[in-house]
Amino acid sequence: MKLHETFPLKIFSPFNTYFDGPALALSAQNASGPFDILAKHEDFLTILVPCTVTVQTPAGDKEFSMQKGIIQVNNDQVWLFANI
Repeated sequence: MKLHETFPLKIFSPFNTYFDGPALALSAQNASGPFDILAKHEDFLTILVPCTVTVQTPAGDKEFSMQKGIIQVNNDQVWLFANI
């Protein structure tokens, strides 16, 4: 896997979209501990614990504070449903 590969990422809640674009990596935390998602990640579904989600993008890092959320990875696309 090349480090410059991106994947489509959308971070949103019922009323807001916080991020929608290409990402190099996503770092977050679930009940088992911290984890990272990179391009070509296996399909994955997890519930977040309160944490800071860090998104590495080609334009730089972005951070989002999460109290709860669900991350789904499916066919190299990632959705983070925030605050639901």
